[in-house]
Amino acid sequence: MREKRIVICMFVLAFLLSLAVVGTGKASPALTFGCDPDVTIGLAISDTFDVYLTAFDVTDLFLVDYFLSFDPAILSTSPADIDYGVNPGVDALDSIMIETVVGGVIHIVAGRPIGVKVGLSGDITTVKITFTVVADGNCGLYFYDNPDTTEVEPRLKDSGGVDMTIDRIIDGFYGGDEKGKGHYIYACNSTEGLQNIFAEGESVWVVGGGFAAVKMDVHVYVVPNTAWVDQQAIGAPVIPMVIIQTYRNPPAPHVNFALPHTNLGVIPPGSYDIVADYDQDGLYDAATDGLDDVFHWPGFTVLGVVPEFPFGISVIMLLAPIIPLAYLWRLRRKVTKQ
Repeated sequence: MREKRIVICMFVLAFLLSLAVVGTGKASPALTFGCDPDVTIGLAISDTFDVYLTAFDVTDLFLVDYFLSFDPAILSTSPADIDYGVNPGVDALDSIMIETVVGGVIHIVAGRPIGVKVGLSGDITTVKITFTVVADGNCGLYFYDNPDTTEVEPRLKDSGGVDMTIDRIIDGFYGGDEKGKGHYIYACNSTEGLQNIFAEGESVWVVGGGFAAVKMDVHVYVVPNTAWVDQQAIGAPVIPMVIIQTYRNPPAPHVNFALPHTNLGVIPPGSYDIVADYDQDGLYDAATDGLDDVFHWPGFTVLGVVPEFPFGISVIMLLAPIIPLAYLWRLRRKVTKQ
């Protein structure tokens, strides 16, 4: 009887230990990397503007290595338009290699000066790029490691050469103008700030503009991410379709009608696009409809929660059930010998 009580107590202890370990899950540090400013609209052909590619809220940043892509039919730049001396002196990532600007892809590697072994902390501008608008329309900027993949996570390293975790990427959005030459929509937060990565349970908002000068009920769909072509069927949404009425913005004499800032609600984890079906025909019409995003990159992504466990506790959790099992095996052998 005494042995049975010991075994029961050991099983209860193992169970409680497992519950305690599950409760130790924690999220990664909420670092961000992206554009500043993250949204620019109201540009005309031949206008120039500056984009600062910034690592926000980092600790011990020593090196960045990323590709940046954009639509060369809308924007243009060159190595001469790329400046890494934004933060001069000891606060700079002023050792840089720009391999090439080919079409709409730039490769940027920037690090601390030779001989400096201390990384930077805070909001660090890694590079400034001057773009020129070459055509009406809208254009996103996308960060990733390898141009042959759809991975959207640049590499940031600390002074020890260890990759730093990035939870949120803020991609830039540029296009449209106050006279309605370009129409656009994008996922954003509650303050209209462009946002492409959302935490599980976080509300996704949408905003847009540049639509034709007619007040319309626009059908807004959230659908699984895909690459879009003109006249493609929108398909079944992952949440119920939302009807949003456009409004005049700014007031006359301008003819721009905007899609008001609207809360789409909480959306399950996954990668999605947002389609504003202006003519309500169930098809993506490039000439009239808004879309975030037309390429194979997602308009936005909702992350699932993945707990992280300290290695030592994980080992204990795995070994905990073995102890009472071993005791039972030993007790059974003892009984068998008797």
